[in-house]
Amino acid sequence: MSDDPKPSPRATRWLARLLRVLPSGFRDKHGASIEQLVRDQLRDARSTHARRAVWTSTVKDLLSIAPREHLRALLHDQKVAMRVMRKNALVTTVVLCTLAIGIGANVTLFSVVNTVSLRPLPFQEGDRLVRIYGTRDGGPPFLSPSNPELYDRIVEDGRFFKDIVAQRFTDVSLGTDRGPERVAAMAVTAGWARTLGIEPLVGRVFTPEEEQLGLAAGVALVSHGFWQRHLGGVRETLGRDIRVDEREVTVVGVLP
Repeated sequence: MSDDPKPSPRATRWLARLLRVLPSGFRDKHGASIEQLVRDQLRDARSTHARRAVWTSTVKDLLSIAPREHLRALLHDQKVAMRVMRKNALVTTVVLCTLAIGIGANVTLFSVVNTVSLRPLPFQEGDRLVRIYGTRDGGPPFLSPSNPELYDRIVEDGRFFKDIVAQRFTDVSLGTDRGPERVAAMAVTAGWARTLGIEPLVGRVFTPEEEQLGLAAGVALVSHGFWQRHLGGVRETLGRDIRVDEREVTVVGVLP
């Protein structure tokens, strides 16, 4: 894979369009560092699925940052407007009309953001779940820490959280009758299902012993879609061995 950190021209254009959801002032100040972070992630992504995950995370992060920064810019504009209103009654009328239009636009923006990213998470006690972000070179919170050493340090500190888990998207080779097939997978740390309150649709989640063994346990949970497409969608497939990256892995449960 090329070491060139620059994304393709098409990716650069899409990133520029995505950054337009941010207020211009915030974009001028932090846009370059955000672009660099995304370029670094795309450079490290080694598969189509990994690059897709980078773009998905980028969109979610921008939609999370944008409402807060737009509100901050709006409050600043309101302060300026109030100073002007006290000086000029005619301008007051114009400003009030402008604010009315702006509030309408922001209500529409909030409706979209609420649909995309602010609805309660589909997990038990979703209001208590948080995603941990890191920063780089004093930039805005944007990049979720995936460094194992950093994760261990956060877990060891543990003052603010009941449980902390990590997950990492990857691609694996699935052995099939038609030959190897690349499928999306996710590696998770111990306690992942318990922390998210996930109950399997069929079968069970990992046992504490399996979580301690990690990959050596030779077990896997599969998504509902994988179960339907590759295992026939029947309960009898529980306990069946599948070949993942030249390793025999036993299916113990199906995720909802």
